[in-house]
Amino acid sequence: MSSAPPPIHTYPLPTPRSNGWAIAGLVFGILGCVPILTGLLAVAFSWIGLRKAGRDPQKSGRGLAIAGLILGLVSLVAWTLGGGGVYAFYVGTTEIRATANEVVRDLGQGKIDAAAALFDKPVASDHFDSINQLVQNQGAFVDSAANSVSANNVNGNKTAEVSGTATFANGAVQYDVSLVKIGDKWKVKDVHFTGSR
Repeated sequence: MSSAPPPIHTYPLPTPRSNGWAIAGLVFGILGCVPILTGLLAVAFSWIGLRKAGRDPQKSGRGLAIAGLILGLVSLVAWTLGGGGVYAFYVGTTEIRATANEVVRDLGQGKIDAAAALFDKPVASDHFDSINQLVQNQGAFVDSAANSVSANNVNGNKTAEVSGTATFANGAVQYDVSLVKIGDKWKVKDVHFTGSR
């Protein structure tokens, strides 16, 4: 009499549990649009998700955690390099913007001699007649702000262009200032007020 083999019982494998940390890390990695913050959150959550997936065989999400970690690191590097470049440009153009604002303020307040002293070459007082006529109609000078700055260095010749807005009691005018570096000082080459707005 032959005996039948014992019946084989199959048990379903447990369903892997989701890994919220890995999912959060991936989401923050994809949303890397907020400077630094989302990158840091993506790295932190992904790291925790990766550790949880490695310790508990019932936890899934290892691939999600790795993707979130990579995206978070890319976000951090991109924002750090981009932000550092913007900061360096801002600091590097401080003197340029200050000189442009000074000449605009002097002209806006009618201080022709003070404005002329900022130029790289002697300037005749009638050079500012058109600016004087324009700003006299605008009332008292209030403030000036640079909207854009560009700086160039060609064969050791450093130049810059500043555009901005001068605000007066009765309105505002646009200005453009061209500068050149002579020695260790930025000097004005030319200035134009382009009309009221």
